[in-house]
Amino acid sequence: MSVLNPAVDLVSQRPALISTTGGELKYSRLFATLFLALVCIAALPAWANEPYTIAPAQLNPRGALPHALVNKLDPQGWRLSTEVNGLPVSICEVFWVKAASVQERQPGSKTPSHYGDLEPGTLVGVIHFLPEASEDYREDFRDQKLEPGYYSMRYAPQPKGEPSDALMLSPVRADREAERVLATDELERRSRLASGTNNPALLSLVSPESSKEQAPRLRMDEEGTCIFQISLPVKSGPGSAKGVALAVILVTPRKGEGDAS
Repeated sequence: MSVLNPAVDLVSQRPALISTTGGELKYSRLFATLFLALVCIAALPAWANEPYTIAPAQLNPRGALPHALVNKLDPQGWRLSTEVNGLPVSICEVFWVKAASVQERQPGSKTPSHYGDLEPGTLVGVIHFLPEASEDYREDFRDQKLEPGYYSMRYAPQPKGEPSDALMLSPVRADREAERVLATDELERRSRLASGTNNPALLSLVSPESSKEQAPRLRMDEEGTCIFQISLPVKSGPGSAKGVALAVILVTPRKGEGDAS
């Protein structure tokens, strides 16, 4: 004897009746579960599963950067790229300073942060968000959309915020004093020009990993966050390090439609 079993019509999304025997009922439910699982997998963003790569890039500002800033930067930079639907897409270029400023500390003194040797407000580099990348790749730590173009990156610890260590971004047109170390309030004012909101634009710094691989290198966490790690040169001085291992999040996973922004 057959029974009528309520099910879901996967095409119309309306309840449907399937005539089954006791054994057929179990297989119908199993088939529906497998079908839904395949649909969910296919619906995942393709770009989230694609690898990120870095390649050498040459500084070519063409008048976009102030002369003083160009002199401060190492012309040998790095371009971050990925693949979208099998096609290569360049996301951004990063150019680091030839030497960043560090704080003077007593020999043997320790800091609570891995980046405590860096002087707050010091310039560490410039990031160039490329116009061919979608806005999903041009987001800061707070998911604020940033326009394509060049932005200065300055070290900005956040004692009462998250992240605790960050690079604050400012449009290069508003940050022309490359040698100057900026005070926090001035840096925040300039950085709001990048975000267009009341919140400065931030790139999060995370703890660097020790590895036998030579820096610079990329790594990704379980969520698909893209982290770029380098050895940042610093100005040598009494008690100061010759370089600082710096790890910055360049791309965060895109949120789903139901996630909070």
